[in-house]
Amino acid sequence: MDDKEYLELFDKVKRLESLSSIQGDPQALEILSSINRQLNLTAETDKIYLNSNNSPTIKLDFDGTVKGLSKVASTCMGIPASFIVGKNLAEMMPESHRSVFNEFIQKCSTSKEGDVRIPLTSNSGLNWFNFKLVSANDVITLQIEDITEIKQLEKDFQNQSEFISKILENIPVGIFCRNQKGEFILWNQRCAQMFYKMPNQVLGKTARDIFMNDVAAKITTLDQTVIDERETIEISLTVGEEENKRIFRMIKTPFVENDDVLMTICIVQDVTEKQQLEEQKRARMMEEEEIRVRKELENMISKSEFVIYNLTVEPVPILSYVSPNIQRISGYSPAELKEKITLLFHSTSSNSNSTLNQIFTDFCPEKLSVEYPFKRADGEEIWLRNEATLKVRGGVKQLIGFIVDITETKKLEIEKKSAIDATRVKSEFLAHMSHEIRTPINGVLGLNSLLMKTTLNEEQHYYSELIHKSASSLLEIINDILDISKIESGKMNLEKRPFRLTKFLSETLEIMGIQAKQKNLDFKIELGSLPDTVRGDSKHLGQIIRNLVNNALKFTKEGYIKVVAEEKARTDDRAVIQFIISDTGIGIPRDKLDSIFSSFEQASSSISRQYGGTGLGLSICKKLIEMMNGQISVESTQDRGTIFKFTIELEMEYNLMETLTNVNIDIDTLHQEMNSKWRILIVEDNEINQLVLGGLLKKLGDLDITCANNGALGLEEFKANKYDLVFMDCQMPVMDGFAATRAIREYEGYLKHTPIIAITANAMTSAKEECMNAGMDEYITKPIEENRLKEIFHRFTEKLPPKTQPPIHETATVNPQELPPADDILFDDTNLRALEDPYLVEQVIDAYVGAIIVEMDKLKVALFSDNLDETCFILHSIQGLTGNIGATGVYNESKALSRLVKEFGCTEGQQPLEALYETVETYNTYIKTLLTSLTQK
Repeated sequence: MDDKEYLELFDKVKRLESLSSIQGDPQALEILSSINRQLNLTAETDKIYLNSNNSPTIKLDFDGTVKGLSKVASTCMGIPASFIVGKNLAEMMPESHRSVFNEFIQKCSTSKEGDVRIPLTSNSGLNWFNFKLVSANDVITLQIEDITEIKQLEKDFQNQSEFISKILENIPVGIFCRNQKGEFILWNQRCAQMFYKMPNQVLGKTARDIFMNDVAAKITTLDQTVIDERETIEISLTVGEEENKRIFRMIKTPFVENDDVLMTICIVQDVTEKQQLEEQKRARMMEEEEIRVRKELENMISKSEFVIYNLTVEPVPILSYVSPNIQRISGYSPAELKEKITLLFHSTSSNSNSTLNQIFTDFCPEKLSVEYPFKRADGEEIWLRNEATLKVRGGVKQLIGFIVDITETKKLEIEKKSAIDATRVKSEFLAHMSHEIRTPINGVLGLNSLLMKTTLNEEQHYYSELIHKSASSLLEIINDILDISKIESGKMNLEKRPFRLTKFLSETLEIMGIQAKQKNLDFKIELGSLPDTVRGDSKHLGQIIRNLVNNALKFTKEGYIKVVAEEKARTDDRAVIQFIISDTGIGIPRDKLDSIFSSFEQASSSISRQYGGTGLGLSICKKLIEMMNGQISVESTQDRGTIFKFTIELEMEYNLMETLTNVNIDIDTLHQEMNSKWRILIVEDNEINQLVLGGLLKKLGDLDITCANNGALGLEEFKANKYDLVFMDCQMPVMDGFAATRAIREYEGYLKHTPIIAITANAMTSAKEECMNAGMDEYITKPIEENRLKEIFHRFTEKLPPKTQPPIHETATVNPQELPPADDILFDDTNLRALEDPYLVEQVIDAYVGAIIVEMDKLKVALFSDNLDETCFILHSIQGLTGNIGATGVYNESKALSRLVKEFGCTEGQQPLEALYETVETYNTYIKTLLTSLTQK
């Protein structure tokens, strides 16, 4: 039987929906009879429920006496109500069914549900009814359903089952049926032949009782899908191992009556031979396709720049394959290279050969990646790159890789290196020239400042101011060029020093707020959640902020400038800080946003003419930010304002005890290292004084020096660590030196006494008494004298247990003959020369120039706010700054101003403040010139 006949017969079986549809069709009746015999269906499993709008109910006593029935029930039964009410219903049924009925009545008293099928005698004869329990309270309420036709159908169905069974047994395809429980209820003879299992071995059992787990699972899953989706599904089922494997085509369909799936019917056909023929045909097609693809691939490889090869390394070196394009690259044919393998793996460089020779030894690398010069067959030298992977299969080692000609790439690398070298030489020349130019410019500024202090007429003073502005602008340009040259030549190094971030930002932005106020601009500062103490390059961070804010000040005529700083992310050792600088200035054209960070680029040529500048500022900012592992971006709308956003990474700064809890360190080793040096604690709020005092102390031995920025931090540091000597400034914010000393003495008790040396700007006897009363052991005045410091240090360390001092490394010293003449500027360079280390001198001077500007602006705010305490504190800080740096003139004027405001108030100090500003500017110019001289090699 072919597929078409098979499907027609199957379709015919599916259409057996009712007895009326098969009347007069002997073949169909025989099919139905056979199915009925095989299914052995009972009335319980094949219910046909008839629905009605009215309820056909009857009420009975618990002995079966009819108490009443509905009109619909009377009509359904064909018995008038007057005839049946009051009679026992059992009297109307054959005697053979009365016991079944009485048992049902008895169960109604205890059961909430149930039904019974019985025949009743009526006017029309004997009819079958189904009585279903509705309720059983005072009376039994039953619902009646006439099932006479159903019973007749069952009888007819039973009569025809033998006919259908014969068809199913003789049909040339396998047919089996399973009920909702998964039990086989039909298994024809063809199924028995295909699966080698007789009906008596299958019927009444599930798939798991008969088949292997995988086959049973597939049949069960397929049945469930058919029941759920109620659709015919076709699959392929494989049974048995490879040699005895059989492949079956299975078509499963649901048998549905009255919207209920009674069973699943499956038609099975053995397609093993047909499948094998198809697989053989498919295998031939795949083989032909593989040959075609291989030829196309070889053709592609022969035209590509990559040479593919397969080299057997062990047991015997054999070049089993090399793509034909090797001849184009090397000049050797594949046959020549296979004959002499070493030709392909030989370099004109001995260094490369040492790597290539390992291929043919026991040390053949698992991954090969080598570039080497190679001599072609015609003698031309080229460069090859060889990338390969070692594969080991059953004791055979094979190197599979590719070779590519990289001669042009090498030439470009050489050209690139030459260009980089040229750029480096240019940058170094530019940096050297900038240094050379900056020195005479500083001289011009210094001499011009002195000139402006002499008696000049109005015209001469005007010309002097022009000279000062021009030289300052030129110095700014030179400094920018020097910075960009350092960055491009790789000589810009970032320092990593601890600093208080919030304090640093507040002081840096406070000055710019004054400049904004002078332009009648609203200056907003928002400092969000920030880490307290961090480690990084505060000098260059300040340069970035000042550059961006100064740009905003330059290009904003009205409105506001806003600076926001907040922490965006943090790990155990790092914090990411974001800065946002926005303004309401002239903005930047959209087409220029991508180029403003390029060197010597400005938004337009008119910007340079109107506002000046080199166009290097933003480029320097971008490069510095990237060196701090950050990024910068810009958003701008022309004539509406600009927003710069940038992030940087700063290291978290923790004290020693916090570090020890988080780091696995050998404590004994740490103690040994700590005990090999004198441990000195400097408690001083001024960074310059920390540097100067620390630098002078370093000359006295290889010391371990720690700095704290106020008395509270100094106390915390002292409690956390062991120190041999403490230098304590007296006047500090948060907690002054007197309070900190008293707290230290209370913490030490009577068992220990650490020497504490006071640092004070007040040399009067009363100041010494105050220091001693607080618990200090000695005091030293500002500016610090090296000999006095040396005498105090040795006096107190001689009383302590001896230390094993490592040798002190020699440093380059500053030649006093190189210092420029100070003319009439009172400058004491003793401390600077005493530091000896040019790098430390540069640090001190750079820090001083930035700090004195901040302190002067803070002083102006305090004076004009009539805040006497703040004014005196700032003047005290200025004296400490200038005294240690040697700026004698500024020191004397600030001291005089301090006496004036203490006696007459802040108002009297406002006019002398302008003179102090001029003096500070003069000294700054001189000190910058001094810095150049001190750091010359």
